[in-house]
Amino acid sequence: MIKKFGSFYLLSKTGSINTNNIEESINKSLSLLAKPEFFAVVPVSIVCSKEQVFSAVGAVISSFKQNASFSQNPGIEFLLHLTACQKISQALDLVELPAQKRVKVLLVIVAKSKKKARGVFGKIAELLEFIEEKELIEKNIEKNAAKLKKVFGISRIELKAMNDLPEKEAIKLLVLERQALLALKQKNSKNLKD
Repeated sequence: MIKKFGSFYLLSKTGSINTNNIEESINKSLSLLAKPEFFAVVPVSIVCSKEQVFSAVGAVISSFKQNASFSQNPGIEFLLHLTACQKISQALDLVELPAQKRVKVLLVIVAKSKKKARGVFGKIAELLEFIEEKELIEKNIEKNAAKLKKVFGISRIELKAMNDLPEKEAIKLLVLERQALLALKQKNSKNLKD
């Protein structure tokens, strides 16, 4: 799927990758994009909706436009917003991929043109031996509800407060709330600096 964000294009797909040479593959891929373009490979187990991804991408683009990013690296900034973490080390721990196996992931590329996004995706997909598997995000929320609640600090009380919403819909909304709170903290800290 390709989605336009201002002057950028987001290409995101779910599937599995081979993590045998992931560090080497990522290092080779870094030169394919120029800041503030970026890519990220994250375990699908921490993603509950496409909106979560869209929110994180929008926050990265906005924070770099406003010179208010937590990190000077747009890929790291994306991880912070995707996981709703303020600390880089915490976000990196959440997205760490196990070595020496095939892992289900979300591959995200943000580039200045559709053509570049597709081209970079093709190169990264080849390096990581990416095999597309559609609808992993939708399947993930049911499979990993307990993990998502733990990662995003969602309590039973909050879920009950969502009234009649099914649990997976409540989790999606509460994750988006966490992301919005992080963006608000970021904006407020920028305003305090000015």
